Amino acid sequence: MGMTTMVSVGDRGFWAMDDAFSEWFTCLADQIELESAQPWLRELAELWRVAALVSDYGARFPSPSAEQLRVLHAIAVEARRRVTDDRVLEVADGFLGLLDGTLPLDPPEGAWFLGTGRGFETIELDR
Repeated sequence: MGMTTMVSVGDRGFWAMDDAFSEWFTCLADQIELESAQPWLRELAELWRVAALVSDYGARFPSPSAEQLRVLHAIAVEARRRVTDDRVLEVADGFLGLLDGTLPLDPPEGAWFLGTGRGFETIELDR
């Protein structure tokens, strides 16, 4: 297995393959810069652009408001339309699931792992 990166929104998250993670968060940061001048979004875009280059940072959005989730979800839907790689689409869909609350609960043996091209997989975690 290659390198993995954590993606989290609030207290939920998933792990993703680094390359798929990097491509998705670069695409998302590009879309934010196209669509919004809101300072909080510009700050996220800057942080996520760095995380796409240095995936050890992961992508976190620790305490979003309902309005922030709504705005970011709309932007992420637009960014997803530009993605063609199945592995990157998995990460995009997982991120959208975090934003709208549809990401399934973590499996009992670990956490969700996306970006492999095989759909939702489980990565075992020491708890």
